[in-house]
Amino acid sequence: MADISSTTYQASDLSRNYRHVLNSARQEDTLIRDTDGETLLMLSLDRARRDRTMSTLLADFARLLHAHSKGDRLGIINSGKFSFAALLPNELQNEMLEDIYAALQIAQSGGSLDSVNELIEDWIATSDVWANDNLRQEIFAVDVIPPADVL
Repeated sequence: MADISSTTYQASDLSRNYRHVLNSARQEDTLIRDTDGETLLMLSLDRARRDRTMSTLLADFARLLHAHSKGDRLGIINSGKFSFAALLPNELQNEMLEDIYAALQIAQSGGSLDSVNELIEDWIATSDVWANDNLRQEIFAVDVIPPADVL
């Protein structure tokens, strides 16, 4: 647990100095050393949810990277939150991997997970377009129609 910047309290501090312990847990990770020697971690529910979400995203992304590197379409389909990538052509998968990697790096460094989720939603919308031939043709047709002059 050397990577956790925290304050450590004894179990007896929970009853004697509970307000101080709770305030500490609101500010940073707080360790509670129980009388049996086990150390427990106290942190906010929001932080625990964020950590769990980040962990799930990173695990799914690792599965996606592995499947993509092997050209394993079924593995991509089974990559959890990133299963939509199976609908993208290989060159867009590469671009998506770079985008998601950069966003996850920022989030892992304390950035917002909202930006990761928004980026994933954008890529899901892109994969929906690639999965629908008619919609894709309509969108690409817009690129060949010259824009009207606006005065």
